[in-house]
Amino acid sequence: MLMKILTYNILFSGKDGRLPHLAEVIQSTDADIVMLDEANNPDAVAELAQRAGYPFYGCQRHSTAYLSRVPLIADWLNPPMGRSAFLRLILRDHRLHLYGVHLLPSLLFFAEWLRQKELNALKNYLPADIPHAILGDFNTIAPGDPMIQEEFPLEMKIIMQMNGGDARRTAIASLLKSGYTDAFRHLYPDEPGYTMPTQLLASIPNTRLDYAFLSKELIPQLVDCQPLRHPPAIHKASDHFPVLLEIDL
Repeated sequence: MLMKILTYNILFSGKDGRLPHLAEVIQSTDADIVMLDEANNPDAVAELAQRAGYPFYGCQRHSTAYLSRVPLIADWLNPPMGRSAFLRLILRDHRLHLYGVHLLPSLLFFAEWLRQKELNALKNYLPADIPHAILGDFNTIAPGDPMIQEEFPLEMKIIMQMNGGDARRTAIASLLKSGYTDAFRHLYPDEPGYTMPTQLLASIPNTRLDYAFLSKELIPQLVDCQPLRHPPAIHKASDHFPVLLEIDL
């Protein structure tokens, strides 16, 4: 069975009339499960579920939320530090666990240290013997990933200068060292895979912040994973492009 899982930062719960655009984008993906970031408004998530045609959904004002076509066991795990709760989704047959994250923003060097702490806290919840994936807006850069710094806004260029010309990349490095696989990079080693910004910010894609990481059991079942560029409404819906993960269960 092909399972499609979408991770999508919807920018301030889709306010300013963007919910119809978000629904159009989500519908176009035919995703079975949608994991949302920047989704703090339960009413907005409920409306998005109705517009996009998802009977199951949940939001507890912790930034992470979900829509689903299949029944799930859902809970939110509050880390000892971090501004957003981890979202845990468990398929009822327990064949797959999904973890949604929205890590601390900012590419300043000290923020990377805090993201590392967030991921260390997440590892305490990850099962050792059940296939699982970690998806969301990590707000950081993977080792070896390119960036187009010339397209950064001025404040980001200043941050890069303060960092010595690059972003700190230790948070995702630790996840990879723990045995997780970057699904997109596994399939597309030479593609940039930028996930933001869309034309909503009047710029071109220049950074990859949104990821799907797989436990080793899921690698043979990986079908595809990539950021989406269509439909055109994607540029009105959010500043992030959604990332679609496809797994053969």
